[in-house]
Amino acid sequence: MKPIKSRIRILFLLLWLFGCKKETSNSQTVSWERIFSDLNRQIRVSILWEKKGFPFEMELYEGASQRPVDLWATGSVKSLAEAPVSSRIVGNDLYLKPGSKKKFVLVVKNTTDQDFYFFAAPHSMEPAEGSLGFKFKCLCINHAFYIPPGEIWYRVVELRTGAEAMVKELKIAHTLVGMDEERIQIYQKRIGAGNSSGDD
Repeated sequence: MKPIKSRIRILFLLLWLFGCKKETSNSQTVSWERIFSDLNRQIRVSILWEKKGFPFEMELYEGASQRPVDLWATGSVKSLAEAPVSSRIVGNDLYLKPGSKKKFVLVVKNTTDQDFYFFAAPHSMEPAEGSLGFKFKCLCINHAFYIPPGEIWYRVVELRTGAEAMVKELKIAHTLVGMDEERIQIYQKRIGAGNSSGDD
């Protein structure tokens, strides 16, 4: 009799555990469905910068509506008033609805009397599992950028998020790398020889 009772208890225990596991799985599915079905939700996207040999600030600005420019437009100007920007995006945080896109402007002020070259390493996104649906048309394009002494550099970029994006917050990080004289000379020689693979 005892072995039969033991088997019955084990059977009930297994059924109970299976039921709990199924209930937990269902609750996770429901939470994802709830997030996905909220059409008015906003996703907070933080744009972060790590710097190596890059002494300046990379700032985010809203584009100037009275002076619209194309995506990826890049240049340098003597003063911020000449750049295609309006207000600064404080905190480098963007808020987007799923299925939307936002164009904005990256700005760097070269406060020295020296030429400055830099490039950006490919960006990373955290959490990685939340990056599905995001596309950042940015500045990590296998290309070196140049800022003349005392001038302000800008680049128009765009962040897109698909309707399938289900994360509440996302961090996008680039590493900005300043170039020393030796690397600049090598880069310029290769540009002159037509060996660059830049995407611009």
